[in-house]
Amino acid sequence: MRFKGKISKWFYGIMIFAAVILIPLVILAIKDEKMLVMVVVLGAFALIETFCFSIIFHNFVELNEDSLLIAFGFVKVHILYSDIEKISETKDSSSALAASFDRVKIQTKNGKIVMISLYNKQEFYKEMQKKNADIRII
Repeated sequence: MRFKGKISKWFYGIMIFAAVILIPLVILAIKDEKMLVMVVVLGAFALIETFCFSIIFHNFVELNEDSLLIAFGFVKVHILYSDIEKISETKDSSSALAASFDRVKIQTKNGKIVMISLYNKQEFYKEMQKKNADIRII
């Protein structure tokens, strides 16, 4: 079963902000014949946009036979159901595999924490309990 990752408006704002700032810099560099500056700025713009687009099109959580697969852009994380201790909701803004602040925190028995953001959290909780009834949903 696959759950779509949630993407907030602020995430799209990052992409627009990068375009608004960096495209004029590329144009100015071309106008002033500063090719090195143009290449560097254009490269930075391409990296930011590629990273963001990868998240938009590759952002999901998949429940497999014995593990959870989290796909977030170019990043993939596998977590065994038997390793998961608890799952809780959070608005924590620290680094996460999430493009929204409406997050689900997954904590493993060894203390590892992974935060994700999903559109259908309640269904995700139900399915996780089916995979491992020992997981505490807080």
